[in-house]
Order: sequence, then structure tokens, then C-alpha cells
Amino acid sequence: MMKVTMANKVKPAHSKCEHCTDRGCAIYADRPEVCATFECLWLATQQSPALALPAAMRPDRCGVVIDLNCAGTLLAHCAYPSSWKRAPMRQWLLSLARGGHNVLLDSNEGTALLRADGSTLALRCIGVDPVSNNRVYVAESAI
Repeated sequence: MMKVTMANKVKPAHSKCEHCTDRGCAIYADRPEVCATFECLWLATQQSPALALPAAMRPDRCGVVIDLNCAGTLLAHCAYPSSWKRAPMRQWLLSLARGGHNVLLDSNEGTALLRADGSTLALRCIGVDPVSNNRVYVAESAI
């Protein structure tokens, strides 16, 4: 599973950062470059009023951080497995899945593919692509 190096420590994927508090990042001024350069999709859309996602989808309000990988897969990093199910997040993610986009739901319980009908397919990470640095998944049922 992919890991992020922070302050000479390795943080496993799907684990909360030790510097995350109820007030935000405890080391914000001295945060690692990987954190300083990251911009979630909600924040990125705020630069254009025509594309801006609603305030209700702001990560600290809905419990979901949206990211896009270089392959165009939408990753919904959920604070809780059901975070993505609340409005308006659920409707937005489903509209993308129905439009043929790959939508992955990621939480501490694992990763699943959101299907167009609203069902999910459990996935297992089998590695990381060395070129794109994207995680590679297979369906749990295929294992």
C-alpha cells in the first residue's frame, strides 16, 4: 500500500496523520512538501465560479476529500465509510459514475468502485504503478 513520508516517518495509507487535530494541521507552518502542494478538487474548483463545487462539499463539512489521479480516476477519501452517502456528495458521485467515470470510494475499511446503479464493488490494492504512481486494484471477487 502506498505510504507518505512525513518528517522522517512513514505514514501508512488509510491512517490518520498524527498531526491532524480537530482544529486542523498542528504543524501547518512546517508541514511536509507533499502536504503543502496538495490541492483537493473542492479547493481547485473554487478558482472558477462556474465550476465551483458547493460549500456543502467542502471536505471539513462533508467528510470527503476528492482527488483526481493522473488517469482521471476520481478518488473520494472518506473520513467514514458512509461519508459519501450524504447529499449533495452522493448525487454528485453517482452522476459521475453514471457518466462512465471511475469513482473510487476510499475509507479506513478499504476501497470500493462506485457503480452507476449506486452499488459498490470491493477492491484490493495489488501494488503501485511505477510510472504513474497510481495504485493498481483488482476486484475482491477476482482474488
